[in-house]
Amino acid sequence: MKRLAIRIATVALTALAAGAQGASDDEVLQPGAPAGMSGFAGFLAVSRIEFEGSDDDPHELEVVYLFPDRARWSIRSLRGGAADRSLFYRFGNQAWAVDPGTGQSRAFERPDRLSTLLQMELRRAAMFYPVGFDWSDGEDASTRVATVQETTSVAPHSESEEAAHTSATIGTLVAALDAEGRPVRIDARLPSGEGLEALAIDAWQTIGKRDWPARMTLLQDTTRVWTESIERVVTRIHSVDRFFQPVDRRAGAKSTFVDGRVIHSIDLSPITYRAYAIDLEPEPFDWAPHLARAADWIAAAREALGPDGPAVDLVPSFELSAEGRPTRCLVRLAQARTTPPAGWTTRSDVPGVALVLEGMEELSRDALALLRRAAPAGERAGIAYCRVVRAEGPEGVQLYLPLVAGE
Repeated sequence: MKRLAIRIATVALTALAAGAQGASDDEVLQPGAPAGMSGFAGFLAVSRIEFEGSDDDPHELEVVYLFPDRARWSIRSLRGGAADRSLFYRFGNQAWAVDPGTGQSRAFERPDRLSTLLQMELRRAAMFYPVGFDWSDGEDASTRVATVQETTSVAPHSESEEAAHTSATIGTLVAALDAEGRPVRIDARLPSGEGLEALAIDAWQTIGKRDWPARMTLLQDTTRVWTESIERVVTRIHSVDRFFQPVDRRAGAKSTFVDGRVIHSIDLSPITYRAYAIDLEPEPFDWAPHLARAADWIAAAREALGPDGPAVDLVPSFELSAEGRPTRCLVRLAQARTTPPAGWTTRSDVPGVALVLEGMEELSRDALALLRRAAPAGERAGIAYCRVVRAEGPEGVQLYLPLVAGE
């Protein structure tokens, strides 16, 4: 039976993960430093996809690329929670899959690993044509061909970190162009010449100063796997290396000690929230009125969503200033939603560090400084936030600091 490109795990195990059996014996090539292309460090794109024959079960595909050889795909059902998704990672010449509801990754082995890399490169080519590949003339004037290498990275133990690695050819891309020189279809072919899959670009849209696909169709041979609408493209990418590696594959300890406190290195879960600005009162500062207002906002959200709507998290969350003072209250849903209710926002998961405090009295500039000191080199802090499980008592406050790439 010919392998489908992707089968969502809620129906069956994804075919991208079909060959992921364990650690690969292939040489591991770590990616080199991120390298921008045409002024872009990479891109994030979100698509609504509809599988052929399953129009009543739409899914969302979110892809993040950091050029040239880091990628992360997330596929989830729009009917489920934002955390119920299949994840696929590419880091150098390595590739992994994480199934919904599990925290354990599975590494791809040859030949599935190379096919997975080729699938990811096909999408990069379709989204960012012609940048990133050395295209040459094809069989006729409207066809272009590019060879796809395993990676553009460096060998991990080379004498020079800048030493280029001669990587294997994993396939070719064949682009059919329209009269304006834009691809109408790009086929990915294995080194044997066998077709792997293709993306047909059915419509275009202009975002910023660049044309991007607006609608695409994923094909295997002549079989339509899915159609998709690209609903969002973001080009300001500041992702860190850990974002492109499963949690259980990242180097370094998951927990470290800083000044006697345990700092946890984790992926901050996706959240769906509604934010309320907070005007700080003059000194002396008191958390009590802010906790009371948060309880009112939570109660109002529950009433507005109604008994048949999504459940609201009863634990208040706050974004924090550098001094540890609340700047916004985040009323959250109990479970993140891919498609949030009107007026709500869903934020994807990001790498971060966390610290558990013994009550509000420990929430201070010093606690935030501990988290910042735990951030790996080359990463900078986002906006810290906390969840107040209880104002006093053991493990009452959870403090989080998102991490993004340094500039």
